[in-house]
Order: sequence, then C-alpha cells, then structure tokens
Amino acid sequence: MDEKESVLMVIRAIETDSIDRVEDIVGRLIDLFNSDESREFLENKIQQARDGLIKLEDAMKVSLYDGMQVMRQLVTDVRIHLWSSDAAISRFQFRGQSLHYLLTHASDVLKDKSLTNEEKVKKIWDGITGPLTQDEDKEKATQRLEEFLNEWRQASKLPEPDKQRLENQIRTDFDRGLRQQHTEIEDLFTQLREHFEGLRAKLDETNATVKEAERRGTTIGVMCGGGIAAGVVGIVGLGTTLASPLTPLGAAFTATVTGDLIGLAGTVLGLVGTGVSAVNGALVGRGEAHKEIKNRGGERFLNRKHPSWYPRIENLLFDYISGNMTDDALSLLIRDERLEEDLCHIRDHLQRWILSCRDLLDKTKIPVLSKKAFILEARRTWAFAKALLLDESEYVEHHSELLSQLINAALSSGNDVAPFISVARLPDGNQTLKLKLIARQNADMLAVHALVCDIAELAGVTAQVGFSNVKGTYVYEIKIDETDGVKRFIGVIAKQTGRLAEVHVRAALLGEYDVNVGSRLTNPAFNRIYGPGLSAPGFRPTVFNRLNYSGEIYYCPTGWRRVSINVADSAAEFDRKYGGWHVAYHGTNHELASTVLTSGFLPARGAYSDGEAVVYFSPSIEYAAHPRYARVYEVPDKSEAKKYMQMILQVRVNPKNIWKKVGGTLPGAFDPENRHYNEARDNSPADPNFPDNRNLEWLVKPIPGTSGIDMFKNMFVIYGVMIRVNDTDPKTHPANAWWLMK
Repeated sequence: MDEKESVLMVIRAIETDSIDRVEDIVGRLIDLFNSDESREFLENKIQQARDGLIKLEDAMKVSLYDGMQVMRQLVTDVRIHLWSSDAAISRFQFRGQSLHYLLTHASDVLKDKSLTNEEKVKKIWDGITGPLTQDEDKEKATQRLEEFLNEWRQASKLPEPDKQRLENQIRTDFDRGLRQQHTEIEDLFTQLREHFEGLRAKLDETNATVKEAERRGTTIGVMCGGGIAAGVVGIVGLGTTLASPLTPLGAAFTATVTGDLIGLAGTVLGLVGTGVSAVNGALVGRGEAHKEIKNRGGERFLNRKHPSWYPRIENLLFDYISGNMTDDALSLLIRDERLEEDLCHIRDHLQRWILSCRDLLDKTKIPVLSKKAFILEARRTWAFAKALLLDESEYVEHHSELLSQLINAALSSGNDVAPFISVARLPDGNQTLKLKLIARQNADMLAVHALVCDIAELAGVTAQVGFSNVKGTYVYEIKIDETDGVKRFIGVIAKQTGRLAEVHVRAALLGEYDVNVGSRLTNPAFNRIYGPGLSAPGFRPTVFNRLNYSGEIYYCPTGWRRVSINVADSAAEFDRKYGGWHVAYHGTNHELASTVLTSGFLPARGAYSDGEAVVYFSPSIEYAAHPRYARVYEVPDKSEAKKYMQMILQVRVNPKNIWKKVGGTLPGAFDPENRHYNEARDNSPADPNFPDNRNLEWLVKPIPGTSGIDMFKNMFVIYGVMIRVNDTDPKTHPANAWWLMK
C-alpha cells in the first residue's frame, strides 16, 4: 500500500464515518436556527436588552451606584453587546462551519431526545454566546499566566536573554488573546467612551480652572510674602475674577474665586511683617485659594487635577461593569471620589449611549441562514483538505466545482437570507489577506467599496482594490501589519453582515481558495514506515531500537507508517527548531484530525489535571492506540478487501512545557501509585517499554488567555500522522489484551 493509498484509506474512514454525519448535523443546526423557537429566543434576547435600557434609565435617576449595577447586568447577564449588533449571528455562522463544534457540542445537543426544541435552542445559543475560553475573566487569566510563567522560568534551561525574549513573546500573545476574546465588550466600551468625550472635556476644563485659581493664589502669596505693597496686591486682586466653567458640572460650585479675596489674604500676610518669606507666602496663598474653592463646593475637583484621574476612574468603572470589581469596591470608589455629585452630567451623556443602543436594537434583523450554503461549505472545506493531501487534478477540480455551487447558492438566496461568510487558507504573520465579495448585479460598486474601506478602518488595516473581470465580483487585498490583523478583520467583517446585505453583497470569501498556491499540507520526503522487513511505495523503511531526545526515550513505532506534515523546509531547519524536543503521540478520531491540524487542540479537564484544562500526550504509541483514544476503523483497500485502521498524531513537545508526567489512567495500564491499581490486572505493562505503566501520560497546560492554535504556541508541533493498517481486528492481537481489561 503506497503513500496515496494510505492517505486515501484515511480519507475513506473520515468520509464513511463523519462527512455524511457532518452534513446532517449542519442541516439540522441551520434548521434549528431558522425555526420559530430560535426566532422567538432571539426576539426575547433583543427585548431583554430593550427592557434593560429602560431599567438603566430609571436607576440613573436614583444614584450612580444603582445605575452601575444595572449597567453591569446589561453587560454580564443580558450581554447587550451581542444582541445590539450582528455579533451573536456571526458567532453562530462560524460555529456552524467548525467541524469540531459540529461533531461535539452541536451533535450532543441535537441528538438528545430528552430535550424539547426550545431547550435545544437555548443550549445551542448558550454555548455559542458564552465565553470563548475559560479565562474570560481578565484578572483570573492574568493570575494564571503569572503562575504559568513562574513554573516555566524554573524549568527553562535557556540562556537568560533567550528566556526573557520568549517570556516577552508569551506576554504579547497573552495580551493579544485577551483582546480577541473581549472584542465585543471592548467595542461596547469604545462606544461609551465616545459618548463621554464631552464629559471628559468639561472635567479637563474644570481642572484647568482649579489650577488657575491655585496659580493666582500662589502668585499673590509670593508677592505679599516678598514685601510688595499691599496696594498693588489689592489692585491685582480687585481686578481679577476667576469665572469658572465648573458651572456646567453643577453642584454648588459657582467658583467665582475672586482675586480680591485672595488679595485680601495677601494683604494680611503683608501686614503681618516682612519676616514672611516668598515661599511661605506662596504656600499660604495657595492654601487660601483651596479654602475658597472648598467653601464654594468645589473640593472634589482638587483631587482631579492629575491627567490620569479621568482614565483611572473610567477604567475602574468599566472593570466593575465587566464583573471584575465588587459592589463594595464600587461604593467606596463613588464615595471617595464624590462621583454621585456628578450624577446629572453622567446621566446626560449615558442617555446618548442608551439612545444609540435603542437605534441599533431597532435596526437589528434576525436573518435566515442558507442551509444549502452551509452544507456546500462543509463539502468544499473537506474537498480542499483532500486536494491539499493528494495534490491531484480531480480533487482540485472537485473543490472548484463546489466553490461555484456555493457562490450560486448565495446569489440565489432571498433578501432575508444573511450573506454567507466563507474562510479558506489564511496567511501567516504580516501578509496580505485576499477578500472576494460576491454581489447581485444591481449592487452599487461605490457603495461596496465604501463599506469595505469602513470595515478595514474598524479593523485597523488597509484595503486595496484588486482586479476582477467578473461582473458582480469585487476583489480586495487586505494589508495586514500586525500578527492578529487577519483574525481581527475576519471578526469585524463577520459582524457587518447586515451592512453587507444592504449593499447587495451575498457572500464574502476570505483567504486563498487556489489549492495550487502555497505549500502542501504533507511533506513526502519525510514519510516513514517502521519495523524490520516493512516497506511501501512512498515511505522510507526505518528501523531503530531507541533514540534519546533530551532525556526521554523515543522507541521505534514498529508496525506504523508516518505521513509527514509539512512544518519545516528542510531536515536541518526541523532539527534546529525541534531537535531537542520529546517525541509523543496523541490519539484522535479521524473525524477530528483535520480540525486539530488546522485549529489546534481543545484542552479539557481530566485525570491529574487538578481541575485545569489540559491536553494529554503519551510517549508510548501503543498506549495512545487504545480505542478510547484512537478509534479502530473498518475500511476497504483499493481491492475492496476489509482492513482495520487506526490513526494517531505524532508530535514534538517542548520539554519545559510538560506540566506533569504520570502513569496510565486506563484499566490494564494503572501504575502502582494509582488508587485503582490492581496487581492481577495491571502488573503486565500496557507497553513493555514502560515498566510498571509509569510515565505514560504527559499533561501540557495552554498559555492562559489564548485560544485556538495560539494556546500552545512554542509548546509542541504536530509533524506526522501515524497510520496502522491490519488485516485483522487489533483488539484480538495478544499485545493488545489490556484493551479488554475492566
């Protein structure tokens, strides 16, 4: 069986076991979205947001404290930032295209016969609009990051400059990840800041007046303390009136801090005697100015002179709204800063934000999603993966045909159907993202261009118009300068489906759809088949007993073949990057393998994880091959003969990122320290290379505050798909007798 047949066998296993199931799940999920129950659920969410705004108005009439409590409920409970825009819809669209989501959470909910349709709708939407990661709380995520870095520093053997450089990169990735997770909330806070710019300007104006009163009081005090004639002081005082702009901020502070009052104080100082120095005069003059400001109700403004005051108070209030500050801390802040005295002005500016939210809620439309487009996208995505794996014209042509069908389905959909967002291969780093918009014939080109430029500006990138000879197709190159620019642009455009529909755009294609552009997914030069006497076309026969990689033994995976993943341009580059990393394995169902390769692992809590979400690896391929981890598939070969196949991912793990190394956690593989250990059952090791079943599982924790592939950046790399094909069921093989242990 050659390389192509080996890959085809994997493809057959995926197609017979999961692709049809994926299409079924996608269809049922979109039917659920388009159902009356889902529409009612969404309408209720929008109405909850409207009711919350009314409640906020009423609370702000009572006190700032009450208003902030209701505002917090709007953000953390009602999640108004999702329902007053297309954010929730965009999340649904992307989850509906995620193979991992479809085969896990969506499948579990949709097949649960104990749930009513209303309950399924709620579970689906709760899962989609919930936190993107378990570290949504910024304070908790930051704490976990510091714990992670402390452990990492102790374990790292890198030179200090390299260690510091890598730590800085981890912190940068962490901050970027948090920004991505909180995009919708940050958008909400940006809106609030815009509406409060007027209030901030008034506060700055007030602070300038307070400083001017201080300056004049100090100046007059210096003049008096220096022995200057009282008459001169009186002239200066009587001719000076500080007409303060504090009046717009209300309270009792009219602050007509007259120069004649300060001048009077200066005169008194001058009459006391010439023994008063200019310095002391300045202090007394400044003190008299403060006293007059306090007498006129402006004491609270004396603490607001520093430029950092307003940003600090704003950030603290936003921390409370986000759920990162207690009620008691809010009460203390309002009391210490006397913010209740500013209530009427805060209320006026907040009212403008409330009106803008109402306008957005009124404009929010619940669209219909195209079931046909989603199913075609699932087929296209899989066809694209096959074309990358096999690099043959028939698969490339099939992908092109499906892409055409997808475009036609989008164009033929009704005006009530949301534009479809499709994502193909994305660029890495500071590169160019391709964007193609498919619009109806009556679309206004200038309106489309204006919208794209606006979306690009919102995402902090630039858009350049490309060439298209197809009417109704608009091509752009999105210039990306920052590492997270691609994700940010996709996130922004996905929330603009309503505006895309207004200019008659029916589909947005992001990324590279040409299979021939870019590198292959596999690297045949490093394909291997392991074991004495084993050979196959396209695989290099390889035999060894053991190899030592930085203190961990890599045992020959006899009986397995490796389809090499393209992670380096040469063997020298691979050794430079990963030469000192440990070899390990991760068993996975075939249906999830492509998702893992493109989107990363999904960490989960489990044995020895202490409640943390982790990913498990094993240095033993025999342990990782247990059917609990690596399902056994019955698939035909090209002659239609039945074969039994398993697939495992081969990885290199950075030694310093292995959190724990523990014994097995399956019956027949427990180590003697495990409380479930049974000598009669577990005495014979699951893998003879690992006596007493020790060191069979390695736990790796993700970088806190990150998601997707970024969760394990610089921690491990997947560099091979291991395949084992047998003529008979491997559970009947003597070496796998431990699989049947109870």
